[in-house]
Amino acid sequence: MAADDADFVTFVAIASETDDLPLGAVQEHWDRDALARLQPEIEEAEQWASSVAADACRSLIAKFGEHKPNT
Repeated sequence: MAADDADFVTFVAIASETDDLPLGAVQEHWDRDALARLQPEIEEAEQWASSVAADACRSLIAKFGEHKPNT
């Protein structure tokens, strides 16, 4: 079950840790000064999430990636 899989839980944790930050397209609705103040926190969160997600992605690909039969 995905809810019990540590790799899927990783993405839930990333979402939880970053849900108060304006990421992606939502930034166009934010005040530029407010974004500038948050930019160091956004960059730190993106770096952390990338490093954490990379291992989870590799693990998920290994578990669920396309398996080609030996010929």
